[in-house]
Amino acid sequence: MNPSSDRPKHRRRLSLESEGLLGWLFVAPSLIVIGLIIAYPLFLTVYLSFLNINLLRPKAPVKFVGLDNFIWLFTKADWFWKAFGNSVVLTFGSIALLLLVGIPVALALNRNIPGKKLIRSITILPWAVPTVVAAIMWVWAFNAELGWVNKMLVSTGIFKHGIPWLGDTKTSMLAVIIAHVWKQLPFVVLVLLAGLQSIPTELREAARVDGAGAIAEFFHVTLPGLRYVIWVIVILRTIWTFNWFDYVYLMTGGGPADSTLTLPIMVYKTNFMTFRVSQASAIAAFMMLILIILIVIFTHVQQRTAFD
Repeated sequence: MNPSSDRPKHRRRLSLESEGLLGWLFVAPSLIVIGLIIAYPLFLTVYLSFLNINLLRPKAPVKFVGLDNFIWLFTKADWFWKAFGNSVVLTFGSIALLLLVGIPVALALNRNIPGKKLIRSITILPWAVPTVVAAIMWVWAFNAELGWVNKMLVSTGIFKHGIPWLGDTKTSMLAVIIAHVWKQLPFVVLVLLAGLQSIPTELREAARVDGAGAIAEFFHVTLPGLRYVIWVIVILRTIWTFNWFDYVYLMTGGGPADSTLTLPIMVYKTNFMTFRVSQASAIAAFMMLILIILIVIFTHVQQRTAFD
């Protein structure tokens, strides 16, 4: 047997190996950046959660304490479960309201109406407003005496007098959710609008030929066509809202009486106000675990419904 016959196979193997190596070389810079920016902070957070670092006791020896920080979190930190419940309410309340408002707005903008491009541009404006500006604007809007929200409600006869939206434990979370929906609605509308435009017009025409009205067309054609887009919105908004710190903190600081205290605010106060670094890391690690579980559940449900 001529050994030269194996040379093409050997050369092909070397060629594939060199291409694979070249591919890794191209990807390596991105992997290094991702490792430095994402992987290392995540590892460090989890690592610190198993230590006993407290900056108020700088001379205390740093040692491994196992699950002590998590046990403290679940059993002794009374405000932890309240913060967790507030985070859940803020996240899923905001997502539900975003979809309830976003779908009709996207449907309206998908129609051929006069000034459609101008209306779409105006719709994007809240997303472009800086977070600090938007938070201050809504703090003034919910002011009991000078805010336009109370003035509108009083002038229409809904309320007899203005109420302190952000100063009342019963209304503070609702006010934060409304402000959050206003800020993030443009993103949801744009994604839904892209989903609406990807639905084949033939399906709509076929539904109309079969005698389907507007409501039947929405539930049997439009909504199924938006199913994947809605799942993407739910997953992304869950991650972002559950981790959202600046907007809520600027509006309420977690008050009044911890009625808007969320887990990100709790991490900030534990780390930068009481200087309990390891306990703050334990809260952050718990948040990461919750989000991973939610993402796995959402992805699993989305994949199952995609093949139904």
